Amino acid sequence: MTIITPLTNICNQHCIYCSSHNRKENSREEIIKSIIAEDNHLIFSGGETTLAKNLFKYLSKAKKKDLFIELQTNGVTSSYFSFAKKLVSSKIDLFNVSFPSFNSETYQKITKTFYYDKCVKGIKNIIGLKGNVRITNVINNLNYKELPDLVRFVKKEFSGLNLLELNFVKGVGLAKNNKEVIPKHKEISKYLVEALRFCLNQEINVIVDHIPLCYLKGFEDLSVDFQKIVNNKDKTFLDEKIKIKKCKDCDIKNFCTGIRKDYYELYKEEVNPVSTIFNIDDISENISKEKDLLKKRFDFFIKYDIPFQLINYPLCIFRSYKKYVKKTKDFKKPNSCNECRYLKECAGIPKKYFEKNGSSEFIAINEKAFLTNREKCILSILNYKNDLTTKEIFSLTSKFNICADCSSSDNSIIVARKLEKKNKLSKKLTKKGYVWSLKK
Repeated sequence: MTIITPLTNICNQHCIYCSSHNRKENSREEIIKSIIAEDNHLIFSGGETTLAKNLFKYLSKAKKKDLFIELQTNGVTSSYFSFAKKLVSSKIDLFNVSFPSFNSETYQKITKTFYYDKCVKGIKNIIGLKGNVRITNVINNLNYKELPDLVRFVKKEFSGLNLLELNFVKGVGLAKNNKEVIPKHKEISKYLVEALRFCLNQEINVIVDHIPLCYLKGFEDLSVDFQKIVNNKDKTFLDEKIKIKKCKDCDIKNFCTGIRKDYYELYKEEVNPVSTIFNIDDISENISKEKDLLKKRFDFFIKYDIPFQLINYPLCIFRSYKKYVKKTKDFKKPNSCNECRYLKECAGIPKKYFEKNGSSEFIAINEKAFLTNREKCILSILNYKNDLTTKEIFSLTSKFNICADCSSSDNSIIVARKLEKKNKLSKKLTKKGYVWSLKK
């Protein structure tokens, strides 16, 4: 069980969505009681925790119990290096730092302070001192369009960050029933997905909270609530959520908690039930640009045994999902398709898509399309150093651990000739023998 223990109501910021507004302040005895009661994960919250009178006494008492300590802070006081050092030395396990915006003007509007530079410096100080930092960004009406730029800023400025959490604003405290603060899910979705795509490509560890799965298409597994469901964690968080009538039509409803009750009171039925039947006619953009995200999503369905179907998806791009592809019609097939082993099984390319994007991304699946480990080995060697004789290629095979089959230069020349037939290599006869080159 995790206990959240507010240490103080005092704060050096005035955030427009403050959830602790008008909250009763704990007495010293109540705080000590919380520390004694906890046996695992203790979260110290505020106000601003670092302004609490007896902070370091509380930290020391919690550490004597060997608890996992999470400290929620806005990072401002940690801009003073000596104070940041004292905090990190207190063996806090996780610094959960609120970072409302990378944009100083937006930061000022949200916090009603001019502490942007101090916050950034505070985060860098803690990370530099090897503190374990999670940045929490509360998504609201003032910052949601900045999400793609926020994650780029985080990547550039906060090297060594452990985790980025993107939390949809709760409709409590100052944000209760406040449409000026709380955006609609459908308004933030495209900015959020773009930000998450960047995080995936740049290997930024990120999670998302308080957003239904129907607005996280392709990134459902990053949902905090989803992770709690599949890991059978304490279900008390479900008390904040509600599933509405439309949720019954969703194919992944068993993995979703629905929407926050305070959100429902404000916007009513605003969900977008997920269908796991995907039709190629619904794709208008370049498939090659979307395939990685689509495959990530299909892998998610497979991992959690969620039935899905791909109607008329081209097998040359989605052959790993062949068992889920259903052909219902025949589209235009370019001449290159005639060489594909899936010619009869595949639907081809929809006319509108073909007219808009052409067929260059669709490559016939045949012997030429597949590479053996031996062939990959030879290509790796020539990528390392091009224009080599057969003997020189063989001499380098020990440096590349893709395969161990080339026991002689004869093996190398056999593989190189196969690659020549696949139009991957060209050869030139010289006094030293054949010189092999990668085809450009």
